[in-house]
Amino acid sequence: VARIAAMLHGDLATFHSLYVHPMVRGQGLGTEMTAAALEAAFEPTSRPVALVPTLAAEPLYRRLGFVPIGEVVVLGVDLPLS
Repeated sequence: VARIAAMLHGDLATFHSLYVHPMVRGQGLGTEMTAAALEAAFEPTSRPVALVPTLAAEPLYRRLGFVPIGEVVVLGVDLPLS
């Protein structure tokens, strides 16, 4: 129904592949899963978290406090990413 991948790279955590099935979107699953991944990423020490959101997921991440700091350049992907 929903998933998120979190990886640790030394002092950096990255989140990938947040997905919530369309039939259950809008019920807070994406927010819950991201919050749980953030909690896991910050224990036992605080570390930055990086991600490249889809256009659909960007508002969720902004609500959770993520801010853009630059651009990502992509090769071999049909645009727009959503």
